[in-house]
Amino acid sequence: MSDEVQKNLKVAVVGYGHLGKWHCEKVSESLKASLEVIVDPLSASREKARVGHPGVKVLSRLDELRSVDINAAIVVVPTSFHFEVVQYFLERGVSVFCEKPLVSKLSDAYRLRDIINEKGGTLQVGHSERFHQIWEKRESFEKFLDGPAIIRLDRLAVSKGRAKDVDVVQDLMIHDLDLINYLIDEKPYALRAWGCKMVDDKWDSVTAELKFSSGKVAFLTSARHYVEEKRFLSATNSRGSLLVDLLNHKLKVSESSEECDGEFVIRDETYDKRDHLKLEQELFYSSILDGKKVVVGLEEGLYAVKLVDRILESSASDQEINI
Repeated sequence: MSDEVQKNLKVAVVGYGHLGKWHCEKVSESLKASLEVIVDPLSASREKARVGHPGVKVLSRLDELRSVDINAAIVVVPTSFHFEVVQYFLERGVSVFCEKPLVSKLSDAYRLRDIINEKGGTLQVGHSERFHQIWEKRESFEKFLDGPAIIRLDRLAVSKGRAKDVDVVQDLMIHDLDLINYLIDEKPYALRAWGCKMVDDKWDSVTAELKFSSGKVAFLTSARHYVEEKRFLSATNSRGSLLVDLLNHKLKVSESSEECDGEFVIRDETYDKRDHLKLEQELFYSSILDGKKVVVGLEEGLYAVKLVDRILESSASDQEINI
């Protein structure tokens, strides 16, 4: 089948910053979609887009899209603009893949729910950490997440000068809030959070404690002016310990072994690095073309925003918050 026959979707990418550039490249490589237009309000970004994608229309405003035939959009603008851009496309019947977090305010997430309930449509949220290959093997280690367990998710980054419009909770911790929801079949009933602000009025380092009825507790720490990059999940319970290094794609497990007379033995393995953006995009296209369920939909995106809202409330009040 020729590429022309297969490329059924005409895609607009809104935002040509660091991540938007990568999204445009993945669209261009896809056999299911063609990159029709790039939208960015900044002249410097539009010039880079023209150089990187000659032949693709480059516009400065959403209202200029009225003359362009598209049926899917990828939203990669700063978080504070997510709602208005996603709303624009959903109200026009265009399927949307929005990078995380879905929106910056919980009230806006509920407004998007109302739009979809009224008009229908496809909305996928870009929670890319779900796509690590290791999660496909989680049946082999999920026992360390069961019952009363102590779980840690650390996501520490050096200064990069991006996502200045939001707190570190929306910028980085959002990844791990979605991972908790994805990996654990239980919702927390309460949380407490604390942190510090290093540059302006936005939180730059935050730790959140999530409590579960089963007795497990999860500590999430995110920082964006740290001395080095670290991303890991660890868990300890009565059966042993687990460590997943999400940056270096390694797994370590410590558990007692009958072969070693009950002594604790450490085993480790590596897993393949995958192109998360490509996987997310292809699943997005399949949900439109084949009617498959959206891999990360509105409700999951909304729930992550709800947790962000509660964590920011707790950080500001220095109080435990019921969820």
